[in-house]
Amino acid sequence: MSVQSLHNMNTSHVGVGQLYKINEDGRWEMYFDHHMISGFGKCEQYFNYKHIQHLSPKGIVHLKTLIGQWWAKTMENYYTSLVAKDLTKDLACHIALEAWDSCQIDQGKALYPSTYEQFGGRAGAVAMIAQYYDFSYPYDSIHWKVVGIESGFGRQKETLVGENEKVIVYYIGKPDLLTWEDGRLIPVDHKTKDYIQSNIVNNFKPHAQTAGYLVAGQVIADKLKLGVTLDRVIINVAARNEPSDAPRSGKKKPRFLRIPIEYSQSELQEWRKQVVLKATRLRHCIEKNEWIFNDSQCHVYSGCEFRPIDSRPPEVREIMKNAHFNVVPAWSPYDLED
Repeated sequence: MSVQSLHNMNTSHVGVGQLYKINEDGRWEMYFDHHMISGFGKCEQYFNYKHIQHLSPKGIVHLKTLIGQWWAKTMENYYTSLVAKDLTKDLACHIALEAWDSCQIDQGKALYPSTYEQFGGRAGAVAMIAQYYDFSYPYDSIHWKVVGIESGFGRQKETLVGENEKVIVYYIGKPDLLTWEDGRLIPVDHKTKDYIQSNIVNNFKPHAQTAGYLVAGQVIADKLKLGVTLDRVIINVAARNEPSDAPRSGKKKPRFLRIPIEYSQSELQEWRKQVVLKATRLRHCIEKNEWIFNDSQCHVYSGCEFRPIDSRPPEVREIMKNAHFNVVPAWSPYDLED
């Protein structure tokens, strides 16, 4: 569905891939998730390609991305079994291999042989989940009361972030887990990294995703009259590669780490204001078809996926799009049936 076809839609819920709706008062209802907020924040042109033109590079996804998808699926089924109280280490290994085949990880072996070999293939997948079971099960089976697994929110416009004279902004998302621990309702987000570095905590604050989960979770908790204040997220980090010994102590670096990220209410209110400001700017970009390049993002890591377009003169960019990119369905954090 194109952005243009969304004009004046009158729906009681937010459609899959819907970005905005124009109200009778002239204001735009806008529907954001973390993926979109962060994309627009890093580069307006990137957002244009990704979420307006719906472009995606042709070819296979990088193996590291596929492994991240595998781990997310494994964690979903792992905690589903934990809630059902039938989780064992053998079952966890079976869950991991089922997810490995479902995500078709082996298709990346030929294109990324060194990454595949470093991870260890299917044997590496079994080793990783077995180690995670030893790390997590003794604590989680006793202290975590998991109340939500990949539970989407926002499709019914229940999570209003804020508004002004131009926009009304709603937040959509799907936390990996929601758990009760020590009388707190805490979102949990699974992340994978090559290795867990000593300064990894610095990667997660400020962070639009963690703040967004707390703001949205608080709105839902208040509507359900749970009587709790959400003020922290747990980042559940897993290293894709077996850790090496720390250089000074000789002890192995951790393969798994849980990082509590705390926010004050003033920080969460600040996040709300920032999202409304970005939504207001996005409305301008769409109306005027004006998208600012952020050149500093073009060469980060292995380079922006749209660098092959913008590194060419404007008159040949359509040729590059047609040759190297597909038009794909609009991004959505989850479908209505999820």
